[in-house]
Amino acid sequence: MRVWQPVNRLRGYAHVLAAVGLALGLASCGLDKQEEPPPVGPSDRGISTQLVALPDVLNADGVSRSVVQLTLREQNGNPAEGRAVWFLHDGDGKLVPSAASTYVGPLQEGFVMATDANGVAAVIYVAGRQQRRVEVIVRPYSIDATAGTALGSVQITQD
Repeated sequence: MRVWQPVNRLRGYAHVLAAVGLALGLASCGLDKQEEPPPVGPSDRGISTQLVALPDVLNADGVSRSVVQLTLREQNGNPAEGRAVWFLHDGDGKLVPSAASTYVGPLQEGFVMATDANGVAAVIYVAGRQQRRVEVIVRPYSIDATAGTALGSVQITQD
């Protein structure tokens, strides 16, 4: 009768186990070769913006309209409610407040709207009569230095 001896059987496979261990050791990552990721963090204001114009192509007829909608989110992704934003443009048309948003007041160029509970403020651009691209710019409205920094802009084509 033959007695099974696992120790002797393992000795016969020692070279196979050593080769597998060596292969696994060489394939693994070493901590000394890791690269640091580039520094990433919130933007300088901690605000994300989305600005759209629908439609973004208008007839240059003096009456066609485009809704320009701004959505602001804070650094955690929640809507930025109650933020005063200044809408202005460089075209021959005009901006008018949207009834769907809170109108704060006029400025020499453009006017100020407040974001709602969803972080949204909207205005309406009424086309001018020149065939050109018009840029609608949104800036934060405040008395500090950030007032000069644009939150975003969108282009509308008047054809």
